[in-house]
Amino acid sequence: MPPVVFLLLAALCGLVSRCLLIKAAWCVSKRWRFGIFLPFGPYFFRRQYPEDVQRARMFQLAAIPFVFIYVLVSPELIPDTRVKFVRVGPPGQEKHALSVGGHVFSFGGKVAEPTMKPQQVETVSTEERRVAHEREMKRLAEWSDALRIRRRDLLKSDVEGARAYDRDATAYNAALAKATAENATLASLSH
Repeated sequence: MPPVVFLLLAALCGLVSRCLLIKAAWCVSKRWRFGIFLPFGPYFFRRQYPEDVQRARMFQLAAIPFVFIYVLVSPELIPDTRVKFVRVGPPGQEKHALSVGGHVFSFGGKVAEPTMKPQQVETVSTEERRVAHEREMKRLAEWSDALRIRRRDLLKSDVEGARAYDRDATAYNAALAKATAENATLASLSH
């Protein structure tokens, strides 16, 4: 049985208790019909008419064990029900994913890594390679910042988000290794 059932039973007991309290106040006098809805009204009504609120008191006390059982059985004290859209993937190749309660559901295919063909590298001039390398380094800096922000905002209980982060971090490290190798090649060409 899900833990939320115990929480719902506790809320139902509290609601029945409040309805019985309002009914008792309605039967006592016109003044209490409105006074029960004021701040501290139920408290003063219970203090003045303890015999009229016995049934309401029983339901109020019945809610306590349900809350206690919920706390014991629940894996989290307060369930995470936030729904939001998150971006997954490197900058420029991001795709949207839906995050529900810390679980990330992505739609669409895999994010493809841009690959350079060996033929293209040989036909490109050194100056064009330097410009492309600078552009790639800017893209990697943005990607690094995005990964740092995602890492900071990642919840410890978000297993799917952690897996998605690890995949993106692996892709980033591979792209950084390629850019570092290209940087070494460009440095040797300039000497």
